[in-house]
Amino acid sequence: MVTSIVFKHLSEWGLATEEITSPHYESDGYWRGPIWAPSTHLVESGLRDAGRAHSTNEISMRFLQLCEKSGFAENFDAITGH
Repeated sequence: MVTSIVFKHLSEWGLATEEITSPHYESDGYWRGPIWAPSTHLVESGLRDAGRAHSTNEISMRFLQLCEKSGFAENFDAITGH
C-alpha cells in the first residue's frame, strides 16, 4: 500500500512532493510539487529499511538521472526536470 502511494508521486524525473495530476500541484509550489533531495532520500531510505529495496532502485535511478541532466539544485520541477 505505501509503495503504491509513493509511486503515484513518481514522475519521469523522481518523487514529486505532490502528485503531478493533483489539482494542488504547483511546479514552483515549494512542497506542493517540486522534487527535493531530502524528501527523496527520506522516502527511499524508509522503503529500503522496510524491505522494499527493489522498489527504491527506480526512485534512486530517476533522481540520479535528474542530477546528471540538470546538475544538483535545491529542488527540481517534477515535470521538466529543471
